[in-house]
Amino acid sequence: MIKRILLPLDDSEYSKKALELAIWLAKHHDAELTGMVILDVPGIKHSFGSIPLGATYYTKLLSDSRLATAKERINGLIQSFNTECEKHSVRYANYKIEGVPSDAILDASKYYDVMIVGKRTFFEFDSEGTDGQSFEKLLDYSITPVIAVPKELNLEKHTKEARKYLIMFDASIPSCRALQRFAQMAATGNIELKLFMSHDDEDYRNHELNQAKELLNAHGFEKVTTEGSDIDIKKLFTPEEMKNYDGVVLGSHSKSTIATFFTGSFTRYVIENSKRVVFVGQ
Repeated sequence: MIKRILLPLDDSEYSKKALELAIWLAKHHDAELTGMVILDVPGIKHSFGSIPLGATYYTKLLSDSRLATAKERINGLIQSFNTECEKHSVRYANYKIEGVPSDAILDASKYYDVMIVGKRTFFEFDSEGTDGQSFEKLLDYSITPVIAVPKELNLEKHTKEARKYLIMFDASIPSCRALQRFAQMAATGNIELKLFMSHDDEDYRNHELNQAKELLNAHGFEKVTTEGSDIDIKKLFTPEEMKNYDGVVLGSHSKSTIATFFTGSFTRYVIENSKRVVFVGQ
């Protein structure tokens, strides 16, 4: 059960889809949804670079103009957020702050059960017209689970039709935390879960997989299968194989080969190219 959801807002399609999923999750858990906007004052100041002698006055005028534009933008985001929450009868709150976006988000997220973001973010002042930033930057220091949402998300299909999630498990502390938090947050029902573990000790592997399956069963997940192997995970789960799943669950900060794999090319593929929801537990 979760009670507080943090949703950093920008005006991208990714953020709009993240809002859709956040509203659905808030209704499912009767949780409060907080829409967060960041006024990137450091980014605005940095955009001027070195100021030539005698240009301070004009730079200040331009800076004030950019600040006014940025404030208008974030106020519009908050207004749209409030409207959607009221439309769907979701309890909500607003959080406005000035600062470096990634730092502000990480600091705020400490007091929430989960954070939902688009797979690409546009929080920075100069991000308009670019491809945005990867949400990976938030994973290195976050203690809060992160749900990353693709812009292609079809919410009705994702929440009503049969869903298949792949849980990459290695029995490490981060991996177990991800499993626990996913079990507590995810909606049961017509959802299939596949637990996969790579380890060269078959007895240990089977024991850990069975324990993990029992936890999921206790939370109401009935369709749970397990698979173990001593083969290199990179050879088993290629980016092409990921197309068979609707989402991926994994732990962050693990020092195992799975974590090394997921912070390498595979995670970049999932974030940059796939149309899947990614749940990362800490």
